[in-house]
Amino acid sequence: MARRAARGDLPPARGYWTELDDGGEAIRRSGKPEGWLEAADRIAATEGMNVSRNGVVGVKYGERSGHDPDEITGRLAHTARAIYLTLLDLSEE
Repeated sequence: MARRAARGDLPPARGYWTELDDGGEAIRRSGKPEGWLEAADRIAATEGMNVSRNGVVGVKYGERSGHDPDEITGRLAHTARAIYLTLLDLSEE
C-alpha cells in the first residue's frame, strides 16, 4: 500500500502525520457504479478510513500515536478489499 511502498517500508511522513492509501486501486478495479461513494465511505468509516471523491481509500495517523504501522496497513488492505467486493456487487445490480 502506501503508494506502492514495499512491505515493511513506511511512506514518507509529512510532519507529524503519515499517510497510507491504496492509490485508488480498489475503486479503479471495481468501477464506479451508481452509489459507489456512499457505499465505499460507509465501509471505510467503520474502519476509521477515508475515501476521496477521486476514489482513493486511505488514512492518516500520527507517528507518536502508538499505532502499529503493520496493523494499520493490514486494516487498509482489508478495507480496500471490502470496498472492492461491495462495488462489484453494486455493479451487478
